[in-house]
Amino acid sequence: MILRFFTLFLVLMFLGCGYRVAGLDTKVNYKFFLDRVVSLDKESDYNSLLDNEAKGFLNSYNALNKDSKDYDFKLTIILKNVNTDSSIISKSSQTVQTDLLARVNVLVNDQNGKKIFEKEYLSTQSYNITNNISQNIENRNTAFKIVVRNILLDFFYDFQNKK
Repeated sequence: MILRFFTLFLVLMFLGCGYRVAGLDTKVNYKFFLDRVVSLDKESDYNSLLDNEAKGFLNSYNALNKDSKDYDFKLTIILKNVNTDSSIISKSSQTVQTDLLARVNVLVNDQNGKKIFEKEYLSTQSYNITNNISQNIENRNTAFKIVVRNILLDFFYDFQNKK
């Protein structure tokens, strides 16, 4: 009996303070046509990673429409730049961790081409540096995907609250 009251209390407390569990609200009432995904960064790998992550994210929310004639909003995602910052923090004076910072601009137009939303987002994620170059690239790409997903989550939240 006490466990039920405690559980009910926790649920009401989380809902009352605006806490959202990621993944529970996975449906939206509108569809985006992903018009353009552009990387202005010098690293060529980021463009395909950004494109794949954006499509996967929108699909997970059932918000991607591949038909260029049947959509609610046209979405443009522009990766402005990615910076990495490493610190020497080991006893052997080697870098063991790097911070990846991405700057992404998200633009939404309605069906008539009128801009209805535009915002620049920043997100950072740390990743480990090892002695294996392939592993380092995989760690960097994973960090980039996390950054993109966090930016898109922030965008979804901002866009839904603006509507």
